[in-house]
Amino acid sequence: MSKIYINNIPVFLRVSETNDFLNNNREIMQVTYRDKKELLDLIRYIEHSEDLKEVHIIGNNQEKVEHDFFGFYKNIEAAGGLVFDPQGRGLLIFRYGKWDIPKGKIERREGVESAALREVEEETGIDELVIQQPLVIPVNRKNVTYHTYFQKSRRVLKITYWFKMYCNTPTEGIPQESEGITKVKWVEPSDFDVHLLNSWGSVGDVLKAVD
Repeated sequence: MSKIYINNIPVFLRVSETNDFLNNNREIMQVTYRDKKELLDLIRYIEHSEDLKEVHIIGNNQEKVEHDFFGFYKNIEAAGGLVFDPQGRGLLIFRYGKWDIPKGKIERREGVESAALREVEEETGIDELVIQQPLVIPVNRKNVTYHTYFQKSRRVLKITYWFKMYCNTPTEGIPQESEGITKVKWVEPSDFDVHLLNSWGSVGDVLKAVD
């Protein structure tokens, strides 16, 4: 199963049916995958919906459903990390009015882990970072989140690889204002939920992946 966000609405691509009670909830849509035309119509519907809470697209073959869905988007790979300090605080950023986790596009011929370290340092001003382990998102069963957006009228699917990082000598950080970042903040894990009230669904998935 894969979980992809369209306008912050979680869309689940899966091969097994969901619980029957979902069929009686108008905010949750459950659709059987038939062909690419219907799939594109569904994507358009989700993009303009103001009522949906989540969508389940059920097919006979997981790889085919994902292949056809991803085919409607320009795929961009990114990498980032959730940094912790010796006190156990996590590093969040405030970007374009939302709490977020530092990440950015993987450059050509750049390794995923190298990109994650570079992007976190550039966006936060925090250096001497060490990758501890991949942050595995349970629903996707790997250290990846997916979310979509439009760029010059073109659909884009951002595939972001996540890592748990450690900084032994944390500083206050310097927000990368050119990327729309205005705050860098060390946050106690007990306060993550408060910040998620003004954040993105994929960010919540990453925070919840921490042991």
